[in-house]
Amino acid sequence: MAAETPWEEALARDGIVVHRRAAAGSPLHEVCGRGVVEAKLARVLAVLRDVAHEPEWIPKCSDASILEHRGGSVHIAYHRTSLPWPVADRDVVVRSEMTVDPDRRVVRIVTISTKDARLPPRQGVVRVPAMRAHWLLAPSEDGRATHVEYQAFAEPGGWVPSFLARWVSTELPYETIVALRAQVGRRRYDHLARVLAASPELAPILVPAR
Repeated sequence: MAAETPWEEALARDGIVVHRRAAAGSPLHEVCGRGVVEAKLARVLAVLRDVAHEPEWIPKCSDASILEHRGGSVHIAYHRTSLPWPVADRDVVVRSEMTVDPDRRVVRIVTISTKDARLPPRQGVVRVPAMRAHWLLAPSEDGRATHVEYQAFAEPGGWVPSFLARWVSTELPYETIVALRAQVGRRRYDHLARVLAASPELAPILVPAR
């Protein structure tokens, strides 16, 4: 969806680096943030799979819920973003799929907008026409931390003021990773993190590299 233009560095702060590139015909950039979260990969993954609590940490997220599980690695979900007046809120239905690459020791979560008759567009809320995002998670050599990459692009589906476009193109990836760093400290993820760490799919990449 986004034009294949060169990436440019937009921000570097607190060990997080944000790059962006222009998207043809869109006021928004495609963005990519990278940083390190001081938590084991299974715990970081537990946060990302806990859709219902995304409003606690994802910037401006006001509602999130799972509509359907399709096996252990795929789900359909609803997300709503609250934006400052006079900008209309945005929402989207997405398909999210997790894959594990044991050779590269990477977990990838790809999220793509989709249509679902169970959730038609709502009055007063702009349905995002198209979006794509991914998380890449890789354990550090000792397994105690996780290298994360968050990349995203969305068609806004209507008017977006310049101040908001600047925030999305610079601060949003940074704030998302900062918030993820904070969210991994919540105790309710202990059980899910243990379950994920014991799964045959993930266990091989969670062993510290030699």
